[in-house]
Amino acid sequence: MDTNQATIPAAENLKAIESHKKAAQHFQEAAKYHTEAAKFHESGEIMKAEGSLKKAVEHSKTAIDLQDVDLKLHEKYKK
Repeated sequence: MDTNQATIPAAENLKAIESHKKAAQHFQEAAKYHTEAAKFHESGEIMKAEGSLKKAVEHSKTAIDLQDVDLKLHEKYKK
C-alpha cells in the first residue's frame, strides 16, 4: 500500500466518484454542443449556433462546479 496516499472516508469517496462521473458527462455534453455550434456556423445558421453555444457553456459551468467540489474534498483530506 502506498503510504503517501490520503485517506478519504468511504461515503465521501463515493461522492467524489459520482462527482467525477457527472463532470465527465457534462463535459461530453458541452463538447457535443460546441461541435453542433461549429456546424451551424459553417452553414450560416448563426442564431442556432448561439443556442448551441449557450447549452455548451451551461454544461461546462456545471462540470467546473462539480470539479470545484471535488477539489475541496481533496484539499480537506490531503496529507
